[in-house]
Amino acid sequence: MSIQGKKIYSKNVYFAHKLLFEIAKKASENTNENPEQAIVSLIFSFNCLEAFINETIGSSELFCGGRRSPKEKELYEKMLLLQQSKESTLDKYKKSKILFTKNHWNKSLSPYKEFEILRNLRNSIIHRPPEVILGERTIGEGQYTYSSKYERPDNELEELAEMGIIGSIQGNESWLDLIMTTSFSEWCCKVTEDIIENFLNSLHEGKFKERMTDQMSLV
Repeated sequence: MSIQGKKIYSKNVYFAHKLLFEIAKKASENTNENPEQAIVSLIFSFNCLEAFINETIGSSELFCGGRRSPKEKELYEKMLLLQQSKESTLDKYKKSKILFTKNHWNKSLSPYKEFEILRNLRNSIIHRPPEVILGERTIGEGQYTYSSKYERPDNELEELAEMGIIGSIQGNESWLDLIMTTSFSEWCCKVTEDIIENFLNSLHEGKFKERMTDQMSLV
């Protein structure tokens, strides 16, 4: 029987989260000579986490094919709705954590606490007005006292200072100056690795976990 004319199908899937992490990692390695690269590391570390949670649906498609069990079909449909939703990355992680692992997101524990610090710092750069530092001094008396016109991510900065990752704001210094260090950029990359590792390790044992870990782990 001739096989001429028969069609052969293939599928290639490229996961963007790994590429985004490589950008964050390279920026971290260059921060010592180019401090502004710490900002690149922050932005792309969080972008990696955004891409990862959206790409879990692609990982499922690769190895489930058309042979899903009823439970797998239900999970896949819920994953698809989650991936297509307009919810925030944080909400997607919270829901997928329950969906995949039956465990809840606890923002008071690591690595979830660090995830929220990373997210809030990134949002403070992307979604807030420019930083305006106001100075005040009485002529003939003392030095300037400074305050920020708009809200800064003070809680997150204090957390990082307590961890020894950054120092404290001096005078009319911008908070961005504090985070343009190698220690901060390395911290960003570590948070990303820890969140993804935690997510994959939390999956129920079986082929699903094995295949997804093989495809999506950063290690």
